[in-house]
Amino acid sequence: MFSINLYIHLDYLIQHFVSIKYVSNKLGQISLLTTADTNLEVTQKKEDELQKFASYTKR
Repeated sequence: MFSINLYIHLDYLIQHFVSIKYVSNKLGQISLLTTADTNLEVTQKKEDELQKFASYTKR
């Protein structure tokens, strides 16, 4: 499992349109699928947090 700093770094690079191949190599991952899966997990967690915040602010 990655540390939170690597998650943040991965997310930053992907959001700034750095190629997933570059990100995968930079993180030392052999598989692009691993990098893509990790990014998807991070993105889903962020979306869940945004949904919680949105529902909280609608009250």
